[in-house]
Amino acid sequence: MKNNLLVSLSVWFLVSVAVNYVSGGGDFVNFGQLKNPSSCAVYTSSEYGYVNFIDFDTLKYGFSNSDGVIKFETFVLGKRDVNIFFSTKPRMNNTQAYEVVVAGSSYNVIVKKKNNTHTDLQMGPRNELAPNQLYKINVEITLEGKITVFLDDKELLTATDSDPIKKLQYVSFATWKELPMLYFFNCSDSSPSSTDESNNNNNYYDNHDLLYLSKL
Repeated sequence: MKNNLLVSLSVWFLVSVAVNYVSGGGDFVNFGQLKNPSSCAVYTSSEYGYVNFIDFDTLKYGFSNSDGVIKFETFVLGKRDVNIFFSTKPRMNNTQAYEVVVAGSSYNVIVKKKNNTHTDLQMGPRNELAPNQLYKINVEITLEGKITVFLDDKELLTATDSDPIKKLQYVSFATWKELPMLYFFNCSDSSPSSTDESNNNNNYYDNHDLLYLSKL
């Protein structure tokens, strides 16, 4: 019991430090639909560039890949430039990928395809994020090449790829230069994934940019 309490306090301390950093030290953060931030993996980013790649097979919550549809959920905290990268290989270059940008430099939502070059598949409406508000972002990708982006359960955009990527296996996060963004994912408050639970043994990603908060 004592050890569990210490772990709980450590987790909340890490969350508090990260939230204070991203929100600019605001007095109040509205966590919205996320009831328990400490039940999530947490990734902090303050620059553009995909470095850490999470294998779909390690995601237990907020993810499914069945019936030809990938569904991924994350909660974000930051001012702008949410960047989510779905790829076939665990790297930024020499891979096939879809990149989803929400509240970008022009405050639009964009879906891009990366093969040998970047191609804008679709640009959506203007969106601005409040730095002290946590937002839920859902992305659905079908084998037929339909990519749909949701913000707090509201559809922002649907893009279509006439030559769809078939074997996506990794997800990564970034933001733009000096614009800190906090990503909460694999949250036990979310729906369970369709992957075999025996494959979800990881409880920590060993990288300086990625704090994986163990499920309590």
